[in-house]
Amino acid sequence: MPARARTINLLPLSGLETSFWGKLLKWAITSGRYIIIVTELVVILAFLSRFKLDSDLVNLNEEINGKVNILNGYAPLEQEFIQRQARLEALDKLLAGRYSPRDKMDKLAEKVPPELKLAILDMDQEKITSEANSLGEQALGTFITGLGKDPTWKSIELTQVSEEPLKGIKFSLVIKE
Repeated sequence: MPARARTINLLPLSGLETSFWGKLLKWAITSGRYIIIVTELVVILAFLSRFKLDSDLVNLNEEINGKVNILNGYAPLEQEFIQRQARLEALDKLLAGRYSPRDKMDKLAEKVPPELKLAILDMDQEKITSEANSLGEQALGTFITGLGKDPTWKSIELTQVSEEPLKGIKFSLVIKE
């Protein structure tokens, strides 16, 4: 087996090279070179990646500007849609809160017996005023009793009652809701 080759250093070692601080300084200089090289590689990679990132940024800005232009093109249509939607909502509120005499007429018609004839009927949101003729007292009683039992009506007032020879009993009443 060959003997290990010995290195010959003709320069004598100084005291600094053999001391702790000398060895630390030598290690820092040797390792520092590698740290600086790695740092420079990182800086170069960051510099080169900047070109790609700038390109991506330009592409994204162009895409955003294109979408903004599309949205700006639809802005008048959207404003018209919002206005129409607001008008429809207002119309829905108006229709929901409006006075509907049909339901009241149906409820009243259910209570009218065949012997009773409504001559005049005046309706508003709070009350119904009516003039009617009845052939007999029993039909009048049935009509008023039926209205009194219905929870739709708050009060029933018989305002005028008279008897006419050919028409029977003529009466006026006010029905409050």
